[in-house]
Amino acid sequence: PRFARHLVEICLDKRLQIILTTHSLDLITAFPEELICLIKSDGASHQAKDNPEMQEIFTSISTQVESDVIIFCEDDVAESLIRQAVPGDLRRRLKVVYGSKTKLLGYAEAHLKAGWPQIPIIVWDGDVTSAEVNEWLRKLDKPTSDELNAKVSLLRLPGEEPPERWILSQLLNTESGCQLLAEELNDDEQTTRAFLGMLSTMAAFHSISFELAQKTGLDEKAVLRSLTRSIGRLPTDPLAILREQIGKAANKEIIQAV
Repeated sequence: PRFARHLVEICLDKRLQIILTTHSLDLITAFPEELICLIKSDGASHQAKDNPEMQEIFTSISTQVESDVIIFCEDDVAESLIRQAVPGDLRRRLKVVYGSKTKLLGYAEAHLKAGWPQIPIIVWDGDVTSAEVNEWLRKLDKPTSDELNAKVSLLRLPGEEPPERWILSQLLNTESGCQLLAEELNDDEQTTRAFLGMLSTMAAFHSISFELAQKTGLDEKAVLRSLTRSIGRLPTDPLAILREQIGKAANKEIIQAV
């Protein structure tokens, strides 16, 4: 997602046109819909379609997906928590696709209409409410809504707040949280606690990985892994419910947790 965002910014700033080809769902869904063009060949000619439906994209590149469980979530923070929550045998079965919270039902709908065999699971951030989900479902026609309820597990990350804030509160309010993160960051506990305390006061909570990376001199992705690994090591096991729900959903049990 960050690569896609920067690429668009560079094009706008430099007044460039870049044509990029990919079969990666992660990359396709990271770009604004109006920038996507689907090119299809029938062996004799090519057809180009601007701003195609996600279902059509999924159908066209369905052979690219090998995992048997596909999870639709909001961003890399959600994915990191999900992969930390589940055991290795299940983690290896996962394909994760990002999208805004309002689009995840649409992705799952396109997945079903494309006829893919992968087990679909939606995992919204913890601050997404049941009322929001019900409103998004109501905007779909009834057959589609009924099919989603019958075939797609609807889950939510732990806590009732954005996952970045939830991570901070878990580490700050659990006795060993700061110590565990300090070990992951190879830093001292007092400094790590001070960093977390400062981050907890920030309004721009989505940038905590970036801000912590700046303060520790580490790579942003490495910091995010350290944060989620620390959550996974907490004695309170706050990811236990998510682990159980994804495990059941991966075994074809429909879980409606939202």
